[in-house]
Amino acid sequence: MRAAKTGWRGGIGGYLRRRWAALILAVLALTAGFVAGRQGAGRLDAAEWADLAVQVELSLQTMLEEPSVRAAALRGALIDDVAKPVASMWLLGLTLIGAPLILYLLFLNGLAVGFTAEFVLSDPSAGPLWAAALLGPHNVLAMPGLALAAASALHFAAAALGILLRSRRTRGGVGVHLLAASGGSAAAGLMLLGALLVETYVTPLLVAFVLRPGP
Repeated sequence: MRAAKTGWRGGIGGYLRRRWAALILAVLALTAGFVAGRQGAGRLDAAEWADLAVQVELSLQTMLEEPSVRAAALRGALIDDVAKPVASMWLLGLTLIGAPLILYLLFLNGLAVGFTAEFVLSDPSAGPLWAAALLGPHNVLAMPGLALAAASALHFAAAALGILLRSRRTRGGVGVHLLAASGGSAAAGLMLLGALLVETYVTPLLVAFVLRPGP
């Protein structure tokens, strides 16, 4: 009975409602990072801007390569973009004392997206349509996935601390909350995997369509 009260009772909606405070913190951290990233990109000098343009051009060429090339890059990205973020947040939540670093990781992710968005939007040859094609599709899954992973880990840390302090507001044992957090982390991992697949196979098609010469 306690497992039902602290786990997935009410389905996904119930799971998220019980973690609303952690979700708000996660969204705020991502948003703060995004804003800081856009502001940081605006402060680059001409030399830094030129170096970054070369890196973006190389990344774009890799994205538009043959599917076999993109599939080879996908294998490495599975570790860097899916396994590492989810595992890092889960482990930081387990340590309790490292839980605040979860928000820092989210800030860095938002920072990267904001920086890239500002760079692309500032390119006269690109424009908002190219930025939307490049950044929009996979981040529709990636940002909620990161927020879910963070919220699951933060909620576990708060619940475990409540159990240690014998708080009456905390229901269920550590095992129940750990199971729920692990389930949330697994769901977040699936969302990040979906985002990676979209970025690998769908985004290049959209970017190529936007960049194709007019009639």
